[in-house]
Amino acid sequence: MIKYLNYMLILFLASCASGTATEPTKTALTFINSYTDNCNKMNKAVEVSQWVNASNLVTAGFRKELKRMIDEAYKREPIVGLDADPIFDAQNFPEKGFELVSYDEGTGYMIVKGIDMPDLKVAIKVIQQNSKWLIDGCGMVNIPDSKKPKR
Repeated sequence: MIKYLNYMLILFLASCASGTATEPTKTALTFINSYTDNCNKMNKAVEVSQWVNASNLVTAGFRKELKRMIDEAYKREPIVGLDADPIFDAQNFPEKGFELVSYDEGTGYMIVKGIDMPDLKVAIKVIQQNSKWLIDGCGMVNIPDSKKPKR
């Protein structure tokens, strides 16, 4: 009987764990954690615009808005630019990456938090294009203030 209960408990826990990740959330976590890995390379990291342009996980609108934001920031502040990372919407980032906090399937917005910086929360917006989930907003890019986590 104990073996049977242990087996049922294992099946229950496995089904709960597998049911938490959806395609949109997997896409978002892959995107932001891959970007975190890039940033962890320090002086060997690819610049944000180059990294985003090489990514197959973002929409054309995301790329366009990121470029516009960076260009506009350098026009206003030629030395500093944005003064924060537009993906993280912060100057620092969690070296261990991010985990999901919440996801609203109706709007495509989700909140992720830093694994080793749980106070750092970032909003991500996913949309489906041509049967593929893509990032259409993250951090400062294409995220309205009303959807950004409170700090």
